[in-house]
Amino acid sequence: MSTKPGSGAKRRERRPDVLLSPLRYPGGKRRLAPYIANALRDNDLRPRLYVEPFAGGASVAIQLLHDNLVDQVALGEKDPMVAGFWRAVFQEPERLIDKLYQLKPSLELWEHYRKTRPRTTMGWAVKCLFLNRTSFSGILSTTAGPIGGRSQQSAHTIGCRFPVERLAKRIRQIAAFADRVAFIHEGDWQEVAAKVKTQGLGRDDVFYYLDPPFYEKADRLYRYFFAEDDHQRLHDGLGQLDANYVLSYDA
Repeated sequence: MSTKPGSGAKRRERRPDVLLSPLRYPGGKRRLAPYIANALRDNDLRPRLYVEPFAGGASVAIQLLHDNLVDQVALGEKDPMVAGFWRAVFQEPERLIDKLYQLKPSLELWEHYRKTRPRTTMGWAVKCLFLNRTSFSGILSTTAGPIGGRSQQSAHTIGCRFPVERLAKRIRQIAAFADRVAFIHEGDWQEVAAKVKTQGLGRDDVFYYLDPPFYEKADRLYRYFFAEDDHQRLHDGLGQLDANYVLSYDA
């Protein structure tokens, strides 16, 4: 049996009932996908629009599309890096894959992408994918270091979570659902909710899954995080959604 880094993820990917995100994300939502799928089934809901205002790795949205439990999805993400990644996946997947194959993980390239500020959606997408797969725990915050540290003396070096073929496969699998993506919005959750309201859908036609930045230590995990008053605004705004929703928080 292989003990190479990532071999467990490779075995899981062979399961036809699971579709994995290309992104590694702190507080990843993938384990909640079955719970939310059961919530939809148990309440006889088939949303015309499933909405993730804090998309991140978008694992739940991807799985619900794969399981055909929702008609369309809408993704919101305040970080232009992550929003750019999902736009590229659904709008220019083959171009993104071409860029992926050109990337050779190194400490020098990691430092380059940390400093660069892209001017295009594709630039943001490539930066997101590279840093996500080469930084400790997939953290995009400036507090994160490279896998293996700057000395690269660890058993796990900077390229150990950069399986190009596997990532290309995931991108293609997800891109196949492009015609079922209603929109991808770069902005905060309130803007996403406002955009959803313009769709003219009824209460049971929309389902939100809200997974806001962690309450604790969020400034170490994300480039965009919540302060106390942001959490309060989210609390106050939930009653205005006029839709079914699930909300998850760190303990």
